[in-house]
Amino acid sequence: NDRKLPRACVPGLVDAETRLREAECRDALEALRQGLRTRSAGHQFVVRNVTGQNPTTRAEGVQRKVQVGVQLSKLRYRWARNALLRLRGHGDWEHELRVLEERDVRGMNERMLTAEEEAERERLRRVGMMDEMIAGPETENAVDAQGENQRQLSWIWYSYPDAIDTDAIKIEWCKARARKLRWEEEVDILLEEMRRVIVFRRWKAEWWRGRIGLRTEDDPEFSQGQAAFALSQA
Repeated sequence: NDRKLPRACVPGLVDAETRLREAECRDALEALRQGLRTRSAGHQFVVRNVTGQNPTTRAEGVQRKVQVGVQLSKLRYRWARNALLRLRGHGDWEHELRVLEERDVRGMNERMLTAEEEAERERLRRVGMMDEMIAGPETENAVDAQGENQRQLSWIWYSYPDAIDTDAIKIEWCKARARKLRWEEEVDILLEEMRRVIVFRRWKAEWWRGRIGLRTEDDPEFSQGQAAFALSQA
């Protein structure tokens, strides 16, 4: 209650707390982005370079520590944002510091799991074959992804990105544009293949019709059989 604030707090304390919580939100987002970058780079390094049981076990330990940091940054942002919401109330600042959902905590090269993939991951969790602290919730690294046609960047990468993130976003934009141009090319090729198939079939049908009567036989039934076969092929 604004009327009770002067009696409960010293002057300027609410403004100072508000600025503190806003800065904490930004710091938590930056720590979260850094953790996600580390997680993605570590995953790619493990996939490309780590083999054998002992190296893989050590790599999983490192990945687990990184994932713990990601989880702590996520919780820290949520706590700071809830405090900021109670202090400041709803407003335009929520367009920048949004509610952080589980699906938002993913790197630039990670996408959301499909329903089938999430069901399979849930099955592996139940039987104890999925380590949540290593894999991360509800995301799939692009190295393992089957396709990227539905992948979108999380909003956390657009919230005051630094120079590194700006360059990374530009790279992601170039990759998305390249995928778009490739898909358009594939559509054009598919349409051209469909057109050629129709043209070829029509030509082949005329070719079979042209075979009728080329061979002269004394037996009329044989000639009729040849004509019937050519027409059936046409």
